[in-house]
Amino acid sequence: MILVVGDANLLASGFVRRKPDTEECMTRHDGSVVDIDRHRVRDRFGGWHAVERLMLAGSGLYYGRDWENDALLMYTETWLLPEPGWAVHRIAFRPEATVTPDWYIETDLVDVDGTLWHQRDGYLDLYVFEGSRYELLDADELAEGLAAGHITADEVVVTLSSLDRLCRALHRLGFSGRALLEEFAPDLPR
Repeated sequence: MILVVGDANLLASGFVRRKPDTEECMTRHDGSVVDIDRHRVRDRFGGWHAVERLMLAGSGLYYGRDWENDALLMYTETWLLPEPGWAVHRIAFRPEATVTPDWYIETDLVDVDGTLWHQRDGYLDLYVFEGSRYELLDADELAEGLAAGHITADEVVVTLSSLDRLCRALHRLGFSGRALLEEFAPDLPR
């Protein structure tokens, strides 16, 4: 299933950015930055937030973040995995949330610059429902972003390769985010 505009949960929570004064989604968010020295993350809107349980290992970076003032999210755990190009999120939703995937995985470009980890939007994301299925989001935004010049053809190739690897792994692993992390981030918390 391809969701064209983005799920209402993610729009309300700030995971998807809206154009000012509209309900239309931006084609590419600003990305996030993790500062491992200061134990904080800059969200895609430019705000800085403290992170908990920050851990760096050979396969990537793990941290937890509280969303105390968010309408639908309570807490997220994030694994940034540069080599496959994934940002894997396990989200604790508030009871008001209408869609609650077990995992939210972004096929983002993850660049490491010393103590700063940059996550750049690759557009394509998956909801993963543990042991059951996944749903692809934002393919329309990838096409629009490429047409508008917000993402290069080379970045699209990287994103599609990352998505292909992710989908093949999820099929092989029985649609399990937990098994995905065991294989691709064995040295990070699960």
